[in-house]
Order: sequence, then C-alpha cells, then structure tokens
Amino acid sequence: MFGSKAIREENEKLKIENAELKEKNISMENIIANEEFLKNKYNLYLKNKENLLSANVIALDNNSLFVRFNINKGSKDGVKVGDIIVQGTVGDKENTYIKAVVGKVVEVGYNWSKVSSLVDSASNVSFNVVRTQSYGAINGQENNLLSGFMYKSDADVVVGDKLVTSGRGGVFPRNLYIGEVTEVKSSENNLEKKVSVKSPVDFTTLFRVFVLKGNGESNE
Repeated sequence: MFGSKAIREENEKLKIENAELKEKNISMENIIANEEFLKNKYNLYLKNKENLLSANVIALDNNSLFVRFNINKGSKDGVKVGDIIVQGTVGDKENTYIKAVVGKVVEVGYNWSKVSSLVDSASNVSFNVVRTQSYGAINGQENNLLSGFMYKSDADVVVGDKLVTSGRGGVFPRNLYIGEVTEVKSSENNLEKKVSVKSPVDFTTLFRVFVLKGNGESNE
C-alpha cells in the first residue's frame, strides 16, 4: 500500500536532498542579493584597513528601523564612545570607494557597543552641500529618506546635490558621505528650507558595519 521499503527509503532520501538544495539556493540568493554590498565593504576595507574594524549588528532597540542598535565589538576591541560607524559605497569616480555614515557609538560594553544612527532624531548631524558648501543638519527620517534642514533659508541647495559631514561640533569628522538630495521644500513664509536625502545605507536591513577607529573618547 505504501510501496516497498526501498521505495520509501528512496523517497526520504530525495526529500532530504531537496531540502538541502533549497537551503543552498536560499544561501546563493542571499549572496547574490548582497554582492554589491560585499564588494563595497571589501574594497573600502582594502583602502582603509589600518583604521577600520568590521562588526556585526546583533540587536536593535524595539523598532523595525535601525534608529539605535548594538554591534558585537566593544572595549576589548578598542571601541570607544564617539567612534563613527560607516559602510562602504562607490564614489563618483570609477573604483573609488568612500565611507558612508551610518551613525556613532554612544555606549560601550566589554564585547558590545550601542550605536545611534543617522535616523535617530537626537543625532543632528551637521552637513555641507559639496557643490556650494552651504550648511545644514540631518534631524531624522521620513518615508525611508533622511530628513534635514538648511541653516539659512536662502541656502543654495538643489535636487541631486551631494551632502557630506561638515565636522562642525567635533562629533563627526569632515567629508564622510551622507547622501544625495532628492527633494527641497521651503516653508510658506520662506523662513525655513527642508531637504530629503537618500542615503546609500539601508537603515531597514543593517547587518554588517565598520567602526571608524580613532574618533572616540580616550580612556586615559
């Protein structure tokens, strides 16, 4: 009724092989999906390996978006409060890999650290418009884009402009890449100019980052 013992054993064997193939296929799809990220990560590391520490994201603060999250590197690895978290991305010139800002370390344990990302409204990351050197600040996230404002209502900023950290306040070093302006809006009375910015960092699926060493507070 259920076939011979040999047939049943063969069916079980095929089920196992099919499950293994499915697992390999999922693994391959994951590799393909992250191919560009892994390439950027590797090339950034080659160019900056003397001051970059690779880390994995291990937890996030009760939120589907990576506003604040933990990484698996801490004081034993030399991480300090204030160290900057980055990812690799391709610059304007071919084969140029640059540091894209993810956030900064705000708390350090022995083998973990907590990171406040750019989408954290408490970050207020000061930026420069590369084209005009106008100043502004990132102050949160809206519709999967970074949101910010210009310090001057008449600042020269347009869609397509690139933004980098200004270094003002000493929190972030200068010239780390933030993203590209996708929208510019002025208030009805023209007293405020807001910008939406597309970051190369996907703040919904972070899993590997770099700690940019040498920017944090000294333990001495």
